[in-house]
Amino acid sequence: MRQGEILSLTWDDIDLDRKRFYVDGKNGKRVVPMAAAIRDYLTAKRPLCEGQTFLFPSTKTESGHVEGFRKAYRA
Repeated sequence: MRQGEILSLTWDDIDLDRKRFYVDGKNGKRVVPMAAAIRDYLTAKRPLCEGQTFLFPSTKTESGHVEGFRKAYRA
């Protein structure tokens, strides 16, 4: 998966029961399998994200989600 696809994922884009991501990327929509460790992490994170649309939300961008890592790590 591309960085932009990951950062723009919403909770509606994942299926924890089937261990799948539903990605709408540059080449159209596709289904991406999810590793067990990622499923465990997202299952634990889900209750903490009540009311949030994005897996990686941001109040500093117009899109409402983190758009990249470069700015996040600049001093």
